[in-house]
Amino acid sequence: MPHLIALIGLGAIATKQHLPSIAANPDFTLVAAASLAGAAPGIPLYPDHRALLAAQITLSDGSDAQITGDFDWSWQGPDNRQISIETTDGQTIELLKSGAILTIDGATVLEGPRDEYGAIYRDFSILLTERRSSIDAAPLDLVADIFLAATSVPAPPVRQP
Repeated sequence: MPHLIALIGLGAIATKQHLPSIAANPDFTLVAAASLAGAAPGIPLYPDHRALLAAQITLSDGSDAQITGDFDWSWQGPDNRQISIETTDGQTIELLKSGAILTIDGATVLEGPRDEYGAIYRDFSILLTERRSSIDAAPLDLVADIFLAATSVPAPPVRQP
């Protein structure tokens, strides 16, 4: 089975080098592209990489528990990263403003400064100084599981092939 691939940008190099090379290699199938200009005949075209990577997922444990996620990278407004959790006993737990605020049933229970990037670089410094790495493979495992078990429903491209 060939590897499914998408291109971001359909300029001169992509048109003259990448597209013919992908077409000539049976190990790859071009399934989509993101570009403001250019075209790849027969391939859905998205306006940018954010639209190309949009996803909605629902995870289930086989019983009543479900987790849903809506990943819309095309958001143009203010920073809006948040997590909302509805528990089986009716509580709503939310992480707002990129984790700076924690609420339970609408009441703020914890609020602090947004320092995720500062913390990342402090951790980088320690890892570099100690010549170690820190990798959490769980997110990669989750994505791999999604690709193995998911039903893919592509979002409509801006221009149909």
